[in-house]
Amino acid sequence: MWHGGVGGQAGAIHGAGGGVAVPDVYVSWDGFRWFISEPWHTEVLGKAEIGVLRTLYSLAREDYTFVDVGAGLGYYAVRMSKRVKRVHAFEPNPSVRRILSRNLELNGCENVKVWPVALGVGRGALELHIDKLSSSLLPRRGAESSVAVEVVSMDELFITPNIIKIDVEGYELEVLRGAEGTLKLCAPYVLVEHHDFRPDWAEQCKGLYEKCEALMARLGYVPLVITDVHRLWVPKVALLSKRMDELKYALWRHYVNLCFKNLQEGRAWYHGLPKTWWWGMCLVDFIEELPEHIEKEADWAEAVIE
Repeated sequence: MWHGGVGGQAGAIHGAGGGVAVPDVYVSWDGFRWFISEPWHTEVLGKAEIGVLRTLYSLAREDYTFVDVGAGLGYYAVRMSKRVKRVHAFEPNPSVRRILSRNLELNGCENVKVWPVALGVGRGALELHIDKLSSSLLPRRGAESSVAVEVVSMDELFITPNIIKIDVEGYELEVLRGAEGTLKLCAPYVLVEHHDFRPDWAEQCKGLYEKCEALMARLGYVPLVITDVHRLWVPKVALLSKRMDELKYALWRHYVNLCFKNLQEGRAWYHGLPKTWWWGMCLVDFIEELPEHIEKEADWAEAVIE
């Protein structure tokens, strides 16, 4: 998800003319109001990453705390603020943060705290590399500018999250490393966009997912496949305690995604699933019956741990 871009965006906020797209207020498909310029309509107004949003909605409870790491324009922070008690939104890019604050104000999101820092390991300062489409703490060819930003670890902030979303353009391992204490203490759900699964980041981030996986496994987490690039890291305790009211949608996506991956890689769609789960069914039957099975049978949650 885009959360970068200065230059044109910043100029437009201050009324720059000429060829610069001037931001205006628009309404998205779900009724939220957004201060954005035309190139970013599809990012915020449409149903971009709808599966991720639905997963977060399925996990949300009115007394929960949601942490949005790499909040960007507020796609998730704005929406989740209406589903949980409080939101912490981290956005180090100054020009993007101004738009984020405007979007929070437009939607009356009074339960959101905006942090003008990046998350990582320890405390210090790093260069944030910025181009038209993104910003990253990793050096990027084609970056148009950079800005020094403060970096802190989540563990230093004593936040007690129930749900964390991380989209930090290849810096996800450092964010997780700086949150180890928080993950051990609070056991939140952690939804991560893993950039080595994205073609435009695959070379620079090669092997990054395996390092994240090793770290999260050591902390007692297992991954559910939400999209090609998103994983929901679930603490084993949540699976063993059968939190099916929260997890049934994420588990449904996980198993459906595994079936399609089997087909993409030339295997039978049911490869790796116990025979009793699929015998006598076609894939459409399986997908239709899956929600009821997940809700009523604990084996569907426990099998993820094996």
